[in-house]
Amino acid sequence: MQRTFRPTQSWRALFALLLLLLGVLPTYLWAGAARDAFNEGVRLFKATKYKDAVKAYERAIKADPNAAEPYVGRGTAYAKLGDYERAIKDYDQALTLNPKFADAYYNRANAYDELKQCERAIKDYDEALRFNPKLIEAYNNRGLCYYKLGQNERAIKDFDEAIRRNAKFTDGYYNRANAYFVQKQYERAIKDYGEVIKQKPKAAKGYFQRGNAHAALEQFAEAIQDYQKAQKLDPKNAEIYYQRGLAQRRLGKYDKAVEDYTAAIKINSKFIEAYNNRANAYSLLGKFDRAVS
Repeated sequence: MQRTFRPTQSWRALFALLLLLLGVLPTYLWAGAARDAFNEGVRLFKATKYKDAVKAYERAIKADPNAAEPYVGRGTAYAKLGDYERAIKDYDQALTLNPKFADAYYNRANAYDELKQCERAIKDYDEALRFNPKLIEAYNNRGLCYYKLGQNERAIKDFDEAIRRNAKFTDGYYNRANAYFVQKQYERAIKDYGEVIKQKPKAAKGYFQRGNAHAALEQFAEAIQDYQKAQKLDPKNAEIYYQRGLAQRRLGKYDKAVEDYTAAIKINSKFIEAYNNRANAYSLLGKFDRAVS
């Protein structure tokens, strides 16, 4: 479940020629230095050079302190650097300059969420959607906040809306599946995980989570098939081996269960549950000396 911080894009220059042709004075058009610095910040942000992006956005702010976009740009860079408090201050300033700036509300909501302030985040997602109802990520991220608060029905409604607006929005299916899983609606979860796999067949998480849903329905053979696919895609994930071991045990395949628990332990030597279940599997095999060793 991941969120996306949206670096605001420069749009003012796109309308400059049109405004001049219409005879309208572009009083909001940035000065060349501010525009150039802002665009440099966008380029550096996309290149994941967040510290350099901050400096570029600062130059844009200095050149035009009344423009909201550079504050959002710098805020997104701070957020990527993990400095959410400074990011929020920049979003606050952007909203002071432009109270209808949907991206500022959206990114401030993400920062609040990172700080585990879900109620405040939801209020900002509401505002982002009020000013831009097409902002699919806001529906998704608000749904994640509701999910974290245990309000799964509201979460599912938001994921529904994100998917309705974009049938290829993989995160919406994945997050809705997780909400269904928590509600023990495993068949629905399996269907959504299947869509995740269809759209991103090389992502292990879809197979792994679908395997968990099959296991919850005691469909252990199907679960093992999904865990095997997940393991091939993510061979360093101890949890995959562990869950497959549990499924092997439920099918009476104690030797294979031991193999999977052992693989999980090799990856994570502090995996207490794997040690305990391996000891149990050894006992079921009659290898009591191995169970207590």
